[in-house]
Order: sequence, then C-alpha cells, then structure tokens
Amino acid sequence: MLDISAISNSQQPLHEILSRELRDAYEFRAASAFLNSGGLSYVMPEMLRILEGEGSVHIVHGADFRITDPQAVRSLVDLSVQYENMSYSVHFDWSLSTRHIFHPKLYITTSDYQRYCAIIGSSNLTRGGMVGNVEVNAVIRGSVSDEPVTQCLDIFESILDSDALMQPNSTFVEHYEHLHEKARELPPRELPPADLSEKYQELIDIYQNQLETKQDLQPSTQTEFLIRAIENLSENSDSDYVELENIYAEATRLAKLAGKDYVWDTFNNSLRRGLYNDLVGRRGRDLFERRGGVAGRYGQYRLSEKGKAFLGK
Repeated sequence: MLDISAISNSQQPLHEILSRELRDAYEFRAASAFLNSGGLSYVMPEMLRILEGEGSVHIVHGADFRITDPQAVRSLVDLSVQYENMSYSVHFDWSLSTRHIFHPKLYITTSDYQRYCAIIGSSNLTRGGMVGNVEVNAVIRGSVSDEPVTQCLDIFESILDSDALMQPNSTFVEHYEHLHEKARELPPRELPPADLSEKYQELIDIYQNQLETKQDLQPSTQTEFLIRAIENLSENSDSDYVELENIYAEATRLAKLAGKDYVWDTFNNSLRRGLYNDLVGRRGRDLFERRGGVAGRYGQYRLSEKGKAFLGK
C-alpha cells in the first residue's frame, strides 16, 4: 500500500528515518547536490553492510569544490575501487556554466526490489541536511507498481544518464583537495583564479576524456566485449563460470584488438558496472549470473540464457 508523509528535521531528523530504512536494505541510491563527511558518517555503516552482503550502492553528488569535502570524495573513491557493487559519480559543476546546476536530494532504499522507500526534499547528504538544518522532506513508501515509486526510480536513472557525470579517481581527489582549499575563499560561482587554472584544467581534461569516450561508445559495445570475453574464457574451462580478473583481462584484450581508445585506467570500473547492472534480478537486462567470492572483490560470472542469446539479437 502506498504511504506518503512529510517530515521536518525539527520533528524527526532525517538520519533517523534513513538509518532505519537502511537497516534491512539490499540497495541504496543517493543523489545529493552536496555531500560531506559528517553526512556520510550517518549512512556509511549500513553502506558497508550492504556492499559486504552483495547488495548495491549508487552515489552521485555535485563536485561544488566548497561544501563537498575531499575526505568524503576520497572515501567514496576507495569504496568504488574496492567493491564491484558500488557505483560512484560526481556532477562536474564548476565552470561548466552551460549546464544546469546539479541540485537534487533523492534517497531510495529497498530490501527486496518490490517494496521501496524514497525520500525527496531539501536535505543534502550533509550533517546539516541529516540533523541540524531546517529541512522538509517527503517520505514515499510503496511497491514498484505505485507510480510515485516508479517515478523516483526513473528520475534516479535519468540522473545517472547525464553527460555531466564523471567517475572520480585518485588524480581527481588530489586536484579536488587543492581546489577545495582555495575555493572556500572565493565568492560563490566565481571561476578559479589564474594560480589554480593549471590544476583545474587537468580536471576538465579528465572530464572531457571520459565524456568523449562515453559519446563514442555504442550502447552495447562494452556489453559485447564482456559477453565475448566470458564466451572465450568458458570455452577453455571445465566450468561456464569464469573469474572476474580474467574477464577484465580478456575484455580489455578484445577492446584493444578492436582498436578502441577507452580510458584504460578506468576501463575495469566500467566493465564492473556493466556486469553488475545486468546481473539477473538487478532490473537490468539479466545477461550475467554471479557466484562465490568476497563481495565486490572476487567472484565468478557466467552468461545467463539471455546473455548467450544477446549477440544474436
């Protein structure tokens, strides 16, 4: 049954509701304009539990260089490297003035992919947004057949499809730390001064490189490399399940053989997200099945029946 209520931090801090919903959750999705270590601390224990339990976590936030602190960015980069079931993106705001300002506050949890809780309102994933600020949010509880729930899920997916998103790496964090320290001294919306232009331009280059790679891909290109890699590896194995690291190596070999010019430093992360998003039961295309291993670090994969037929479509 659909249930919608309105809450304020003065009556009940958002972190209490979010913590309760996360306690039994198998998936957590968060889109927040700003994010800091204080806000992240309220959800981190349950995020780790979800990731260790082979659930999934999807985080996207704005890289505003002021409120969003580099410690939070670094911790999320580390998680995204450690766990294959963690996806992490930032909206690259500063100087991309032709793009809309990234300003959503949307949190979605589920324990069974049937019943969901979606929270949408004014609270960022910051300490103030979770506890201290005057905030108002709507809490929507319902099933996948309830229109407000499906609308929230669709909105989150549309956010993930934005061309303004990038996947931060260690280089991004290093530059972000330096720019964050200086940016707090600047008036809002002012572009970086000349003495920061070199470091900032390197961040723009990372973003543009990822954007060009994304635009250059056909929707199924990386999926095809994954499927071909698993096919090739299983042909030379007694089992149709193959190791994750071998999939990475074979898919990379095939992509390079095809003359693709991906960002190789982050190619495994892209493959990992592709595998996880299209696992059977993940609301994707149900192309892959997984077994064994420590969540997010090892594991074996094989093609589902849909996966075996995919290239023949």
